[in-house]
Amino acid sequence: MNIVLLLTACVNPNSSHMLKLRNVDDRKKQYINAIEWYFKYTPYYIVFAENSGTPLSLSDEIIKSPRFEYLKWKEEPDVPDRGKGYKEAKIHEKVIADSQLYKGADIVVKITGRLIMTNIVKTILSIGKPSKRLLMSNFGWKFKYQDTRFIIAGKYAFEELQKANSRINTIVGMEEAYAAESVKLIRDGKVDYELSKYLPNVIGVGGGTAENYSKRGFKWVKNLIKYRIYYMRHKKFIVQEIMNAQIP
Repeated sequence: MNIVLLLTACVNPNSSHMLKLRNVDDRKKQYINAIEWYFKYTPYYIVFAENSGTPLSLSDEIIKSPRFEYLKWKEEPDVPDRGKGYKEAKIHEKVIADSQLYKGADIVVKITGRLIMTNIVKTILSIGKPSKRLLMSNFGWKFKYQDTRFIIAGKYAFEELQKANSRINTIVGMEEAYAAESVKLIRDGKVDYELSKYLPNVIGVGGGTAENYSKRGFKWVKNLIKYRIYYMRHKKFIVQEIMNAQIP
């Protein structure tokens, strides 16, 4: 199976809705750190897709590598503004249309490009049934929200998920739109949903909240334990739970 990491990026945002991390220099550093980490510590192809047309200084080793593809263009502001989630969704569409590495992919791992998921390789290796219909992305409260920072999807499932993009705006975020579309795809039998064995172990800062995910402490240990218990209890029944969820 050909696996491609899709790092979505906007160095210089032109939408400020729900965005606290705006300093361009800080964002640049975070993107570069993430690219270098994934290039060094994973064996996968990497598509870095940046929509503000802002150049980054990357090493020749990375730029010239057949494992790495750098897509860069300038997305104009939306009038009215539809928010950062819609901008990110449009990056997906651009990659589907233009990326050469994506064309050869079987599985796409969509990652918010400033964030480093240190257990990404372990998570990918834990996939039980890798296929183009695979969907692995954690849901939030009663399956009404989805952790769109990290989505592991077969190529077919990823493209089906893009049907949610037209519904994203400053009222309905990507997390809600993708959750609703994922539930629909699972209920219609179009994708094979698999609960991740691991809670994402993240280094970085949230763009919308400015939360430092890198901080570790009692709360992190508690979340790990809670997720492990959740996984053990729900891994065999999660699809049925989604089918029975009270979602309009």
